[in-house]
Amino acid sequence: MKAAVTIPVTVKCRIGVDEQDPELALDALADGVFAAGADALWVHARKAWLEGLSPRKIANIPPLDYERVYRLKARKLHKFIGINGGIKSLEEALHHLDHVDGAMLGRAAYHTPGILAGVDVTFYHGKAAAFDFAALVDAMGDYAAHHIERGGRSVMSRAIWSACSMG
Repeated sequence: MKAAVTIPVTVKCRIGVDEQDPELALDALADGVFAAGADALWVHARKAWLEGLSPRKIANIPPLDYERVYRLKARKLHKFIGINGGIKSLEEALHHLDHVDGAMLGRAAYHTPGILAGVDVTFYHGKAAAFDFAALVDAMGDYAAHHIERGGRSVMSRAIWSACSMG
């Protein structure tokens, strides 16, 4: 991939799969992706269970192991290691940055997209963004209506509700 593109190559993984030992599996994977030239490794701090759990259950049942990701970063000091999984707030993300190079919001941003309005203040000491939430909700509703008119499905109601509850 590195030979084919000029942009950074990143890999996102879990700490292990099924019965793998996360101590061995994550180190082996990290060594391999960095040896192949990857620029960054984003680690979801939960095992992937491919057998016996539904995709919905896999999102919550295997326990999060942030400490495992922190140990990988301590071992790979000069490589970019980011963390993902179960981070519910910008304050939690900020805490993780004491241990790793980046923190990824997944479901928190999906369920409450307005959380992203605080990124500049929390991470860059900027000013709070001034948003017209009513205009945002109107624009999101117009987008969803147009999408549905063209035969698409819309899952934007949660985002619109979140924006309404913040304004």
